[in-house]
Amino acid sequence: MALPLPDPILEVVDKKSSPLGMLFGGAGMWTGIMAIYYARRPPSAPSREVAAPSPPAAEPPPTPEAAGSPRTGRGVRLGLSAARVRGPMGVSGGGGCLMGERDVVTCTRVVSAALGLEDGERPDEPVQVDFPLLGRAHEPITAEVAAWDGEAGVAVLRLAEPPPKGAQPARPVIADDHWGHSIRVLGFPGAHGGGKWAPGELRGRRGDGWIQVDDKARELTPGFSGAVVWDEELNALIGILTTDGSGAPYVIPADVLLRDLAAQAAAPAPYRGLEAFRESDAEVFFGRRQEVADLLERTSRPGVTVVYGSSGSGKSSLVMAGLVPRLRERACVVTVRPSHGRTPVYALAAALLPALEPDQSEAARMAELPNLAQALTGGGIVEVVQRVRARSGMDEVVLVIDQFEEIYTAAGDSDAFVSALLPLLRTPSAGVHTVLTVRIDYSHDVLAQLETAQLRRDASYMVTPLDRDQLREAVEGPARERGVAFEPGLVDRILDDAGDEPGQLPLVEFALTLLWERQSGGVLGHDAYQEIGGATGALAAYAEQVWNEQLSPADHPHARSLLLRLVRQAPTTSRPAPSCRRTRSAMSSGGSARSWRPPGCWSPRRTGRACGRCGWPTSR
Repeated sequence: MALPLPDPILEVVDKKSSPLGMLFGGAGMWTGIMAIYYARRPPSAPSREVAAPSPPAAEPPPTPEAAGSPRTGRGVRLGLSAARVRGPMGVSGGGGCLMGERDVVTCTRVVSAALGLEDGERPDEPVQVDFPLLGRAHEPITAEVAAWDGEAGVAVLRLAEPPPKGAQPARPVIADDHWGHSIRVLGFPGAHGGGKWAPGELRGRRGDGWIQVDDKARELTPGFSGAVVWDEELNALIGILTTDGSGAPYVIPADVLLRDLAAQAAAPAPYRGLEAFRESDAEVFFGRRQEVADLLERTSRPGVTVVYGSSGSGKSSLVMAGLVPRLRERACVVTVRPSHGRTPVYALAAALLPALEPDQSEAARMAELPNLAQALTGGGIVEVVQRVRARSGMDEVVLVIDQFEEIYTAAGDSDAFVSALLPLLRTPSAGVHTVLTVRIDYSHDVLAQLETAQLRRDASYMVTPLDRDQLREAVEGPARERGVAFEPGLVDRILDDAGDEPGQLPLVEFALTLLWERQSGGVLGHDAYQEIGGATGALAAYAEQVWNEQLSPADHPHARSLLLRLVRQAPTTSRPAPSCRRTRSAMSSGGSARSWRPPGCWSPRRTGRACGRCGWPTSR
């Protein structure tokens, strides 16, 4: 029987992990948690013109008043994004539209009306948001104003917690001409707490972008402000309803709404959670100035540098976000991930081809890929990179191979990749500097390939944990870059919680990522930090939430069994243990985590000793 787990979890079962109860006690836990983390990874913000997402597995039944709710071509009810904005006393100000993971777009007048204020200045008080068409099973959610555009009449509300199950962010469309289009508007005026549909017909735009509405039925009263608007001809959501000073209805179209979302709502988190910083994250990468300077000096001459450290130490981030962007100012840089190809050798060939043949089309390069891979396997890497230098016109060429240990877990022969690379590592006269990032438990095998002890010493560069000053810079710098501040004392509190234990950096980054979503008025606060569980508890709390909400009780034994079987002892020989990719292969072909075991391992029934190859219990 195949394991009944969501696909995102199966996508990462090649990671080493422990069961949930063990995952959160030590530094060697990351990859097990990643399975749960990626299963609930938040969706990206809506683009300028995007089709509606696929519907959830089970839609809640519509209320009687909303039974006529239109559908998009892909079947998502408009009501799944329709929100109602209320004040602390339950007074309804009007409607709103969910347009992000936690962002509800509405009218400024709706927020003001809910709070009993005159429409004008941005209020400090929170409001309550609910989703009436999803039923009464959920409580109203507190929301604060994240953006306020008084001129356009648009407010963005940030929910303090995720919307209820079944809610779906809208994907509005933008059109040049709406004249004569029939519309339906879903609002919450007066006593119509379950929602009310009203018709209208569109006219042209005003100078500020609002679209005039012909309200023939005279139903679009001010109580419909903020209501979602459905264009019958486009078969899509196009904006929200508002009224002018005289009470005449208008539509604030999607292009205006999305402009305010992009320009005024909080910027994407500058922290990377459990992921490494990428080259594109260079502007928010802080805390490693000295290490970047060291590596820049090392790579200024031909040779090899093996950047190694424990899992979670930040070695990939240092090289990809710290070193590589600076290198590109002076050198031709080729970056490789061994797992990003049919085999590691193919991944290397695919990375070299654009620099080798910059004028070729993608199709032509694909046709050349097998030939280049064969040339590399045959020992031709020195000649290839020398040609890359000639084609680039740069004096320096730097080859960066990130997460080198993947040659042992990716498909293909690791020995073939090492053999292809060795001529370059052993030939300083080739004029190329090669940078490898590798986990510390694989570093000995990599360094052993270098010919002399002196060369091995010169090549080694160990990444140590950030000290307190470096960690402070890594915490404060990204927020400062985005114009966001910490409440007084919060940074010191985070540093105290993190301590100086190895492996704390990913914990801190994950907590900061969650904290970013809970900022208020551009400030990251103590209360929000406490709510997420702090630097040491945020990941555990998040994983428990996913465990309880994403998986049914019937799934728990299977997931626990899978996580247990991803635990492996460090290999006792230089040859790493078999890849856990085989686990997924066995399950996808009808096996289960309970029955799968690496080839050559004995039955685990008679002894508790662990196999030296894979860490499984052995029988002798």
